[in-house]
Amino acid sequence: MVEALFPSHIAFNSSIQVEIHLVNATLLKQNGILNTFTQVISDNIIVTGNELFQREAIQQMIHLTEGNVFSRRALDTRWLLLLDSHVVQNANVTSLKLNNVLLLSHNKKNELLTLMTLLWSPKGRVLTDVTRNYVVGGMTSCDLYPNERLGLNGREIRVGINTWFSYIMASTYNGTTTYRGFCIDMLDILAESLNFSYRLVLPPDGEWGDLRNGHWTGLLGLMERKEVDLVGAPLAPNLERKLVADFSTVPFDYYHMGLAFVDPQAGQYLSLWTSFLKPFSWQVYACAVGSFLGSLIFFRFLVFVETRQGGNDDEISQPPSMGDTVQFLFGAMLNKATHTTGSHHASRVFAASWYILGLVLTSCYTCTLTSLLVDSPSPPPFTSLAEMVTQDEFRWGTLGGSSMILDFRTSNDPTKRMFYSKMMTFAEDDPDVLSIDPEVHLGNVLAGHYAFYIDQITLQRWTADLCEMSSLVIHDDTSASAKTYNVYTPKESALTRRIDIVLLRLEASGVLSHLRERWKTRTSRCLDNQSAPQAITIATLQGPCYVVVAEILLALGVLLLENRCYRRRQCLHRQ
Repeated sequence: MVEALFPSHIAFNSSIQVEIHLVNATLLKQNGILNTFTQVISDNIIVTGNELFQREAIQQMIHLTEGNVFSRRALDTRWLLLLDSHVVQNANVTSLKLNNVLLLSHNKKNELLTLMTLLWSPKGRVLTDVTRNYVVGGMTSCDLYPNERLGLNGREIRVGINTWFSYIMASTYNGTTTYRGFCIDMLDILAESLNFSYRLVLPPDGEWGDLRNGHWTGLLGLMERKEVDLVGAPLAPNLERKLVADFSTVPFDYYHMGLAFVDPQAGQYLSLWTSFLKPFSWQVYACAVGSFLGSLIFFRFLVFVETRQGGNDDEISQPPSMGDTVQFLFGAMLNKATHTTGSHHASRVFAASWYILGLVLTSCYTCTLTSLLVDSPSPPPFTSLAEMVTQDEFRWGTLGGSSMILDFRTSNDPTKRMFYSKMMTFAEDDPDVLSIDPEVHLGNVLAGHYAFYIDQITLQRWTADLCEMSSLVIHDDTSASAKTYNVYTPKESALTRRIDIVLLRLEASGVLSHLRERWKTRTSRCLDNQSAPQAITIATLQGPCYVVVAEILLALGVLLLENRCYRRRQCLHRQ
């Protein structure tokens, strides 16, 4: 209360003794102002004294906010200054960055009191007379401190960001870079709700925040050096980062961790409307069509020769027509052949070989298509983080300068410690495993035998566009619940509470859910990005092809034999 702040001396900033002049206190009591302030103001600091002290006190107050103009003392504390009128006119009062400042200026004879407050304007601080707002018994804090109802008064806030898909994406046109994404929309809502403007600041090293040699890199480095007032990027909180910054108790998003990799046994994806063609590769279909046409020509050749030679002694039949031959070959390929096989042994032998080819093709196609329809993927190379760190086929990496490295380095989990130890060994030969560029990791993943440890949102984006890629969400993480992304603020910042209030309202009203759906939902063009049976290739069917060739040669041999027998019978008949 104000009355409690009127002893003979009061401490100010732990170094200056503020002398309260009894004449001023008496003047306040006589005018009834003291009792009114007792009801309105509860957390104020009163500054008064002689002229020299008043000037020195103002300079000290200016230094209070250097480096953090949004601290709780600068933004929330109400200040009451009892100053001489000529001090108000000559001292650098408008340089004060304190949000709530009320001045009671009086002339040397203590006969006239004037109430003034410091307001924010586009050109800086301006003194505004609020004496007209003073009504004994009816005065409120907003009457004396109007900045409280104006939010942050349109002041510019320096916001640290780093580009990350769906959250903050940069695009450059005609030399001008603009940003869009989940976090940008959220910052716009916060700026409108709290009445501030913002300027985006990117870390020069491009990192997120890792502790090295006692100092922080990336976005946390900006905050450590007091170059930003908040961080509005997808930055995960942890105990180490808590030492240098505060973060909102209300997260703006949730996520899990996972691994991106290419399964060596995974097949290639085909579009949904051509999924019935997936069991065979295009080479097999081309060979099937070629075999059908070649067999048609060869079979008609056999029929032509057999017709000239005549039927068997025990069987006289009409030779099959072209239509009958096409129907027979196509039916045999589908394992549904007719009885039109010709009346000679050569055509029957060839028909048997064609039956074998049709049986193999039909069986392979049916089994593979069935396995695809019932979704029977091949087993992945590993199913957990613990399995991955014990195998030697895959290397792995993660985003450099991120919380993932910090978590692995300080974790007590044996699996994570082994993950970190081997990853650092990989980094000695290949620094790209700790690259800060996700595209570098993507190239390593597509090259094969490399796993990238990253958030599930990135996994969903990659697997939606790259159908050959597989993903594994880590379920054996030491944290059972989802991880969070929070807004970061400097230590003891008054912005933290204000941002928490707005985020809580946005979460309850569904605005944050709408932003997540807008920026994070991505339609996959892949029917199934998990491992699938491989398509049948020519190499797989080379055995049946050899059988067909052998049957063709056998059919030709039988044809030659029948032709020789036919000529011999003709000779005997003439004799």
